[in-house]
Amino acid sequence: MTAPSAQSVIDGLRANRAKFEEFCNSLSDAELETLVPPDNAWTVKDFIIHLVAFDDLTTEWVENVMAGDLAGPKANPDGSKFDIDEWNQQRLEQCRAQPLEAVIETWRPERERFLATLGKLSEEQMTQSVFFPGDNKRDGGQVPFGLFLHGLVRHDPIHVADILKGLPERAQDPELAAWIDDRMVQWYQQAMAGPAKR
Repeated sequence: MTAPSAQSVIDGLRANRAKFEEFCNSLSDAELETLVPPDNAWTVKDFIIHLVAFDDLTTEWVENVMAGDLAGPKANPDGSKFDIDEWNQQRLEQCRAQPLEAVIETWRPERERFLATLGKLSEEQMTQSVFFPGDNKRDGGQVPFGLFLHGLVRHDPIHVADILKGLPERAQDPELAAWIDDRMVQWYQQAMAGPAKR
């Protein structure tokens, strides 16, 4: 696969975030508190928080790549190995008590900083291999940075597909169905369907 341009990544992220925010604005309070199967560990609101309060991590990663550091997200402040699942949980606990509208507005400037930082990536940096740390369902390993970012473009629809497992009546919406009808979204759903690896 040819490495995507940084601008195509930016354009894709902007388009998907606009659709995502439209979806969020349509949800009732009861829908936001719905637990999402199969694990029922996160609510719909938790998935939304994860998506809108994630960009500081990816901005830092892009900045590291531009500085020549391809080792992936850094260790935790105490020196222990970075764990994306632990990081996600800590971020949720930080934001859960806040109204969703406040969370979205608080983190909106970080999304703009992330997009501005992406715009500084060179074509060469987009083709470099970086270390992806993995998570509790996927092993870590080397991946071309542009390919990783190409997948990250679909972060919003990937997790809307998760959310719709808890809101099956919403899955009948033809616009939502068309949005998540994407090969990479479907691949991710299959990859995350198996048992945890750690």
